Amino acid sequence: ELGALFVPLMQQQLHLEAKLRLVVEVLESHQLDHRLLKGPALANTVYADAQQRYFHDIDLLVRTEQLADVVRVLTAEAGYRRRAPELRPGFDRRFAKSVTMLDSLEGELDVHRTLVRGVCGFELDLDDVWASARQVSVAGVTVKALSPEHQLLHATLVAALSDVPARLSSLRDVAQLASVDAVGADRLAALAAHHGEEVPVAWGVLLTERGRKISLGDLGTWATGVEVDAHGRRQLAEYGAGGRYRQQALDIARTLSWADRIRYLYARAMPSREFRRGPGGGRLAWVRGGWTPVGPAG
Repeated sequence: ELGALFVPLMQQQLHLEAKLRLVVEVLESHQLDHRLLKGPALANTVYADAQQRYFHDIDLLVRTEQLADVVRVLTAEAGYRRRAPELRPGFDRRFAKSVTMLDSLEGELDVHRTLVRGVCGFELDLDDVWASARQVSVAGVTVKALSPEHQLLHATLVAALSDVPARLSSLRDVAQLASVDAVGADRLAALAAHHGEEVPVAWGVLLTERGRKISLGDLGTWATGVEVDAHGRRQLAEYGAGGRYRQQALDIARTLSWADRIRYLYARAMPSREFRRGPGGGRLAWVRGGWTPVGPAG
């Protein structure tokens, strides 16, 4: 029974990797920068066998100023379509974590502006994230991924902030990166401090130790000693079970300039007519659109 489940999962991954090859070719032909994130990048770097790290979508980080161009060329030349219309014109480039796109077989590609949703995604120093990279070979094509230390930073944030309870695969990613790449505690601590993410990064490390019943050595020692201040509590509180999207929207707004704060809250409260008529739209989604993770605003 497990084998019967495993084979179609691997077939799906082969399809996604084949599409990734096309996506990379299209983006490179237009000189659009990109970094491969999460599943396919980790499966082909820190896992002994790529089959050990299942993934159900492709995640790519692109530069904020190139996001609209990336969506446009992937629609025109790679056979993708948006899962949902933009919340309001210009929202993606300013505020969205990612834009979800689907191919003809419903294969999912998430085009990221930043690494995680919520206020933590706005706090990240994206110039620092883009400053270095590692090479990954996937389906016969070489693509850039995040540097080892930024992969570990990202993995801990995903473990801490994405799901409650955290996915076992997310915890395994942290453990694999800590073991294989051997990013030291001093380096991770400095990186987390630089981005203002000490508390969620430390929490991701501690969740990994507890969830996988392992010790991460110096990383665990550092994480145990991180003091949870008021800002750290707010960072973690956004990601409680069931989601606190109203609070998250308000917290994000507080990080923005007054002009962007107005644009952001207006877009969340009053989505465009195109968005309301699109997938996941409708009258109810419009009424509560400012406070739910509908479409690309989630």
